[in-house]
Amino acid sequence: MISSNAKFWIWLTFAIGYNNPKVKKISKLYSDISLFYHGGKKEWLFCGLLSNGEIEKLSKNTLDDAQKIIDRCNVMN
Repeated sequence: MISSNAKFWIWLTFAIGYNNPKVKKISKLYSDISLFYHGGKKEWLFCGLLSNGEIEKLSKNTLDDAQKIIDRCNVMN
């Protein structure tokens, strides 16, 4: 079973890229990634790691998008 926190990590990596080193930096700043998600654009700017383009991508992706990925993985199992 996938943790509820995994959905937020999938959302982040789907938006800015799985191999993006900023994902690891964000994980060091936010022990609870849901706080980063719920902080919205203000929080994403505040962290000082993301470009305007990455922030735009985060805004366009949703937890529903992440859930679709989780659902596809569950079907494959």
